[in-house]
Amino acid sequence: LSEFGFYQGSMAATFALASFSSGYFIKRFGQRACFIFGMGSAGIFMFLNLLLIFSGVKNPLIITIVVQFLALGIIFPVNILYPLSLDAVPRAKARISALISSSRFILTAVTIQIVSYIYDGTFMFIGLSMFLILGLMFICCFKLFREEKNIFV
Repeated sequence: LSEFGFYQGSMAATFALASFSSGYFIKRFGQRACFIFGMGSAGIFMFLNLLLIFSGVKNPLIITIVVQFLALGIIFPVNILYPLSLDAVPRAKARISALISSSRFILTAVTIQIVSYIYDGTFMFIGLSMFLILGLMFICCFKLFREEKNIFV
């Protein structure tokens, strides 16, 4: 517990550094390459997360290192898809932004509430919830790219 701030701080630092530098990387390597990197990092997280769940690891340092892949994995898809989604319907940016934000907050609140009911002090249910939500994201992205061939600028 005395080291919790260091774990959270490392997560925040990873997310902040990657977020601030994402514009540079998108310009340098392009949206498609950065998106694929983000999805690949999220995929690595999913694989390592399953290993954590099934092995019963309780070491917070190992869990934090694995979750760092998630922090890296969500930055590019969010920074690329969010602005594109705002242009999906002309003159509806405010409504689309509100719909995306409220959907994300509701999904987060419901997931946290469900996990809090079944939480047993281990990483298993937290990791499983992250795995399921990220799996839902992969399915949505797959459907999006199957429908829209030229989504990247």
